[in-house]
Amino acid sequence: MYEPSVILIVNTASPPNLKSNLVAIIEEELAGTPIEPLDRKYWSENSGLEFIQTLAFREDLKAITVAIQGNFYATCSFAASLELIQNLHNAKSKECLFGLLNETVTPMGSRMLRSNILQPSCQVENTLLPRYDALDELTMKEDMFFEVRKALKNFTDVEKLLTKLVIIPSESSIYVSEQAINDVLGVKSFVGAVPPIYEALAAARADLLTRIRDICRSELVQPVADLINAIINEDAISMKGPLDMRNQREYEITAEVRFDSLRQFWLRLRRSDFEDRALPDLLINVVQKGVWIECQTLILVQLNNRITDSHNEAVMLSDKVIQELVDGIRAHVPNLFRVCEGIALLDMIVSFGQLVTTRDYVRPEIGTTLALKAARHPICERVCPHALAELFNDADLPQLNPGRFVPNDAFANEQHRFQIITGCNMSGKSTYMRMISLLQVMAQVGCFVPAEYAAFPIIQHLFVRTSTDDSLEANMSTFSLEMREVAFILRNVNEKSLAIIDELGRSTSTRDGLAIALAISEALIQSNALIWFATHFQQLAKVLGYRPGVLNLHLSTEVTDRDVDIPTMTMLYKISSGPVQERHYGLDLARAIGFPAQFIETAEKVSKALEEQIERKKADSQSRRLARRRKLILNLCETLTQLRDSGMDDDALGSYMRRLQSEFVARMDEIERDARPVETESVEEIE
Repeated sequence: MYEPSVILIVNTASPPNLKSNLVAIIEEELAGTPIEPLDRKYWSENSGLEFIQTLAFREDLKAITVAIQGNFYATCSFAASLELIQNLHNAKSKECLFGLLNETVTPMGSRMLRSNILQPSCQVENTLLPRYDALDELTMKEDMFFEVRKALKNFTDVEKLLTKLVIIPSESSIYVSEQAINDVLGVKSFVGAVPPIYEALAAARADLLTRIRDICRSELVQPVADLINAIINEDAISMKGPLDMRNQREYEITAEVRFDSLRQFWLRLRRSDFEDRALPDLLINVVQKGVWIECQTLILVQLNNRITDSHNEAVMLSDKVIQELVDGIRAHVPNLFRVCEGIALLDMIVSFGQLVTTRDYVRPEIGTTLALKAARHPICERVCPHALAELFNDADLPQLNPGRFVPNDAFANEQHRFQIITGCNMSGKSTYMRMISLLQVMAQVGCFVPAEYAAFPIIQHLFVRTSTDDSLEANMSTFSLEMREVAFILRNVNEKSLAIIDELGRSTSTRDGLAIALAISEALIQSNALIWFATHFQQLAKVLGYRPGVLNLHLSTEVTDRDVDIPTMTMLYKISSGPVQERHYGLDLARAIGFPAQFIETAEKVSKALEEQIERKKADSQSRRLARRRKLILNLCETLTQLRDSGMDDDALGSYMRRLQSEFVARMDEIERDARPVETESVEEIE
């Protein structure tokens, strides 16, 4: 294998800019090979991936692919179903995850937050832990938090400004020259706003905050400030209004009437002053808007033309100097972009701090197990309960007392990676699963989460299948869309995935829906992904309940008789172990909301007949009993492994082991007892 003769690398990652880790490794491993920096415009990510696929050694290809594709991605109605960026019912509403977290004060910070929500990070040591540490320090040091937030308010949309500076206009004009002056004034305002950030972070100790502070040091922005101050008047600042912007370009114009960039100077008169008389003939370009009359005179138009000519002449005379200044600023654009990115990241972290300090959020731990104690849906807990269903288009959202949301626990590891959620309608199944997904996204963005304790694994793929909409444009029914999205999930799901699937198979016949749901569940179990599967198919929970790795859960409901015929259903919205126990919760709900009695009676007769038919055919088998034993043993093995690493003292460990032994024996006996009546019944049927 030949050694490389020259290594090409993007110029922003090599001197005179800050040297990247990749350049440092290349210099260390290939000391004698020259490194040639090239502008970013010569690089193409898609072409680079094609070269890797074609030229890399097969044994190295997997590691390279993991390195370049290790980012989080989500699919299947992900952003829409979870309402990450936009509320389903009201596009302008802030009742979405982005609206909840977006306390940013700069446009760059808002854009960075949006991109992080849509593509959370999978890098623990380099990204997530530093963000947690920075957020921890900002929430503990109140003075620094407020100083940083105050300093951030001085920044405008610097990303947009720097992008305009990089683009070289194809031809010159008065407009281009004016925009160049405005851009220079914007850069002047930007470099003047950076030192307060450095001063506000003077007491920072977290690694991420110190890195941002180093990026904002004067050595990076002072050369740009010196270039601008050598040419631009010291009193000139960036303005937003059209007249202010023109004044900053010329310093001589004083407005006594109204001004805009299209009409120049114009007059505004009260309409009530001319109710009993006609407008004077000298007024031209008359426009009536409400109680006002907007107009000009011929002399005013002539003066506007003279002012425009003078303004254009002044701009053209200064054009050469401004263009040389812009060219000088372009040489420092990489450093300015680096500062801008640091400001955006700081703004996003401070936005998290604004949320964390006003709510009961905790710092999550990163490991191999998903564990949540008293977790809350981040959006639902701040929304009025009576408006939840309308805002989120979710039939399962709870209706609670004002200001109260029921917290829930969640736990998933290798032995409980496929969890089946059952429960009656409106019990909170969808809300529970979406809560887990949203908290996972928040944790991988770098934010704290609403819970008493939280631990998350790092996932690379998040799949969501909850929508019940069809697509007229694609000529696809609800079931067709469901099958297409599930097929995509099955092709891409792996052990680094998390998926929530809500009531799969409900859009077709009951028998086909159950068969499809069972087959897809089997495939998802084998994928070793973390799955939350909500269903009304109780047979699915019974069949899969004995499989290793499967856990049955349900949302509790209390049914009490208010009088003889009409029951009262109380949703507890609390997750509990085992499948749902209510056998006819659909009929109970229909009766509770006042469905006609004769229809309820007919439905009960049909339901009873179907149950009798199923019971006659149902028989437990030796394989099911063996599966239950195997699952019990695997759970025992997992518990013993945890006890080995727990660090408990001998007395406590011995007591716990004795209790564990008794429970294990009792459950084994229960399996044997459950099997005997079935065997007896089977023998009698044979005789």
